[in-house]
Amino acid sequence: MPLYGRSPWKPTFSFCFNCGSTLAWHDNLPLVSYLRLMGRCRRCGAVYSSRYFWIEALCAALFLLLFLHYGPSLTFLVTAVFAALLIVATFTDLDEYIIPDEIAYAGLILGFLFSGVAHWGVAPGSPLTGGLIVGHPLSALGGALLGGGFLYLIGVAGRYVFRKEAMGMGDVKLLGMMGTFLGPANVVVTVFLASCIGAVFGLSQKAMAAIRHRKSYAYIPFGPYLALAGFLTYFFGRMILERLFPPEALDLLREVYWGR
Repeated sequence: MPLYGRSPWKPTFSFCFNCGSTLAWHDNLPLVSYLRLMGRCRRCGAVYSSRYFWIEALCAALFLLLFLHYGPSLTFLVTAVFAALLIVATFTDLDEYIIPDEIAYAGLILGFLFSGVAHWGVAPGSPLTGGLIVGHPLSALGGALLGGGFLYLIGVAGRYVFRKEAMGMGDVKLLGMMGTFLGPANVVVTVFLASCIGAVFGLSQKAMAAIRHRKSYAYIPFGPYLALAGFLTYFFGRMILERLFPPEALDLLREVYWGR
């Protein structure tokens, strides 16, 4: 993904992009196979990008840290899936300026599924859901609607003001999906953080381009900033809200809703 005519299901097995040969299972083991083959195809000797290795290493490191933090629990499964979805969305957006619908829609379904399991399938107060943000399908629905709707309105306003596309629908779908994992309150924090992170990186990019006397690209993918902000919000969203709002406002928010 998102190469046209190709998907995780077509062709069925992993293959070499150079010679087209199907990879054996022992040549497709994360991290191990890349090191064993020195980043090359066994048949034609084509060099594979080292990014395969580093993205696999990133996933492994995040999964390990999440497991050490949450242990064998539903919360670990939810956060691991959330992290994996964000990683795919980040790198496809950086490469192709596209966030695949398969990621947005699959994540949306999984977010609702996890919230349903947390609410109806696990006993209240169970350690299996300790640290889980969204524990009710209505919270997942609220997060999806607020996230997707908010970015959609920003895109409409930007199109009206700047007379061109200001927000891609991929970003709208991505934040809608993230809302099912984060809930409405944390969606607001995510947008705030993503805007701050995007502004810092965007201005830095333009400054470096000016120093090197190069043309700066007008379009900056917003998906990676949303993904990073969403992951940070999952762990620090409550602390950020407590810093932004007075205690009495948060007390009222907790009475009405706090992500669960």
